[in-house]
Amino acid sequence: MRKVFVVGALLMLLPVASAGQAPGVKSSDATAVVKAFYAFHFSHKFDNSPRGLQLRRRWLDANLYKLLLAELKRPTSPGDAPDLDGDPFTDSQDPPSTFRIGKSTEESAKATIEVVLVWKEKAKVFEEKKIDVDLTKTANVWKIGNIRADHPDGDLLQWLKRSR
Repeated sequence: MRKVFVVGALLMLLPVASAGQAPGVKSSDATAVVKAFYAFHFSHKFDNSPRGLQLRRRWLDANLYKLLLAELKRPTSPGDAPDLDGDPFTDSQDPPSTFRIGKSTEESAKATIEVVLVWKEKAKVFEEKKIDVDLTKTANVWKIGNIRADHPDGDLLQWLKRSR
């Protein structure tokens, strides 16, 4: 009888565990990858250095990682800002305060997860911006392959390929 009670209590808690998700957000392994990546990125001060990129490598596909590393290692003239000025993962000059996961679409080996970046001052939101994070699944592992924002140079992968 005690075992039945414990199993019943656990089953009753299952709906509570999923209550923290935003409405309309489908949880998946791809979504979990994006959440983990941005949680790490925010907690590690948006480090856009070769060392910072190395720490983020586990979430990035090989092509995106290679292109970002080449861009970071590209020489710049003293006093000049690098071509990739700002944070490529948030498409911003100033770091956002927080983020949340928006809509997601997932097919067998491709997914797009919307990330809503939020800037706050004194607990008041003064800006929000949506970006799309594209992932591909290889050997049953989701990796970030591109980040897209809604402006002409907002496709990170295409921008990196053009800048070479």
